Amino acid sequence: NFARRFGGPSGALGGFMPDLLAKLMPPDVQGTFQTSKEFLYHLQRAVLVWPWLGLYVSSESFPEPFDALAIWVAMALGIFTLWLTLRQLPKDPRARIEQGMALEPFWSTEYAR
Repeated sequence: NFARRFGGPSGALGGFMPDLLAKLMPPDVQGTFQTSKEFLYHLQRAVLVWPWLGLYVSSESFPEPFDALAIWVAMALGIFTLWLTLRQLPKDPRARIEQGMALEPFWSTEYAR
């Protein structure tokens, strides 16, 4: 797996993450959790391949740069995701965390009182 080999420290954590999550499950539901996790993984793999395959097949007859329409759509989704991330940077809670005020909105709710 590329991410595990070249992802650095976060790639190692990402590789262990499913096992760490499984340790939080009680033993009596461990089998159900593992089965449902595998089911969702395989369902996602089966369903999400069709839009990309459709883009690939429908763009085969397009001229040179547009015959890889699936790649263009993937790049557009990546740029959109980057834009959403950059929009959130001004709302970074680092200063409130450093000041110890990050949980003030929570403590002022009825739930926390």
